[in-house]
Amino acid sequence: MSLRRKVLWSVLLVSLVATSAVPVPAQQVTLLAEGSPQHFVAAYYLNEFQDHVPVRFQVDSVTGRWQPVRLATTHPLWLQWSNGLDQYTVYARPGDTLYVQTHPRQPLYYSFHARSRAGVHQAELAFFNRLKQQGLGLGLPDAMGLFVNARYPLQLPRLRAKRDQRLALLHRYHDSLPLSAAFFTFARQQIQAQYLAALLGPYYDPAGGYTELPGSYSRVVEAAEPAAFLTSDTLVQTSQVYRACAVGYVRYRGRAALGTADELTTLYQLACTLLRGKTRDYVLFALLKQQVGKLLPSFSTYSARFQGDCATPAYRQYLDSVCRRPTLLAQLPALLNTSLRRAPTGDTLTWRQLVANNRGRVVYLDLWASWCGPCLAEMPASAQLQTQLRGQPVQFVYVSLDRDSVKWRQALRAQQLVRPNTQHYLLAPDSPLATFLQVPPIPRYVLLDQQGQAVSLDAARPRDPLLLTDLAHLFP
Repeated sequence: MSLRRKVLWSVLLVSLVATSAVPVPAQQVTLLAEGSPQHFVAAYYLNEFQDHVPVRFQVDSVTGRWQPVRLATTHPLWLQWSNGLDQYTVYARPGDTLYVQTHPRQPLYYSFHARSRAGVHQAELAFFNRLKQQGLGLGLPDAMGLFVNARYPLQLPRLRAKRDQRLALLHRYHDSLPLSAAFFTFARQQIQAQYLAALLGPYYDPAGGYTELPGSYSRVVEAAEPAAFLTSDTLVQTSQVYRACAVGYVRYRGRAALGTADELTTLYQLACTLLRGKTRDYVLFALLKQQVGKLLPSFSTYSARFQGDCATPAYRQYLDSVCRRPTLLAQLPALLNTSLRRAPTGDTLTWRQLVANNRGRVVYLDLWASWCGPCLAEMPASAQLQTQLRGQPVQFVYVSLDRDSVKWRQALRAQQLVRPNTQHYLLAPDSPLATFLQVPPIPRYVLLDQQGQAVSLDAARPRDPLLLTDLAHLFP
């Protein structure tokens, strides 16, 4: 069902709180959702700083239809559309106007077309959905098993075959339909980046699962030539998978130092040596961003060095803003006055009151939801951690982002989360506090010291051994 001409337009400005590093964009991507407002439209992208930016569609109160959304950007956006665990992707360029159609009764939930009738553009918009129709979609990681075991001889042929099938389909598509040279290059690079991300994925595992991989695995990684691939100043802006590959490659090369006190030093020096251009600048930025608030003695040294090593002003300015964010959490009125609902009483209190009520104790804040599998997977480790820290001045606070309070309460009972020394609250996912904390995605963990000041807005997970070290620094 197409939008009527008289639909009222509104502007949704997607921006990061306290980010002065992003220049004023010259163009926009306009999204027009077609279909019943009863069928939820959900989308997001990861910006050039690898932050999750939700795309929020609102229903017009007069027409009852989805309002247009305009995304300001200077470069193409790799948009991810979701339907539960299913992911759909579309490559949107500055200046595009895209129509998004929902198909709730069909296996392919979304389709995309452009205002322009140009065949090239229509073919490009359809390509990634065509991959999905063939069972070759790029929406989800390919290497889930590599995170938990060493069955790589079984999985590597599947990963290579999937990459080759995607590339073959791209070439057939290009032969029969008009694709621009720029899009063909991007699609080919994105397919290769997905393959590399699968190979390098285990080196993100905080539990150290990569240590189970045999020595021959490094030959597989090197044969994929990640160093030669990671040289694109363009992809580092557009592709979240490329950015993940760049950091993953440095983690792979510095794998012996992962989880040690020398991790930041080793990875920073490797990034300077192995990479160049904006790819190197991004990785240096990402390494430091991940360590903000982790109480590493080397952080101040390398954050100062970063100002001279990084040639991209946006990364330097954004890192400064990230370092200021923990302070803003205790200062901005919109955050302090955000309401949360308390379990089991159902009454509300503000973020300011929650922090004040727990002053004198270290607060470990767990942002989760009943529908989040990874969140629930961390709960046993969280319970074990509470037992281990019994007698210490630490308070475990669980904040759910469920939109349905009934499902929230059901999850509290089913997961047996209401235990001594726990507090439970419900937070609206579109509230100022949730937006500031950039959740979802979840799980996310926040650490407050005994004075109520944020130490980390991205603290270690309960099962991460480094969390105990971080907490010990905060105890008297």
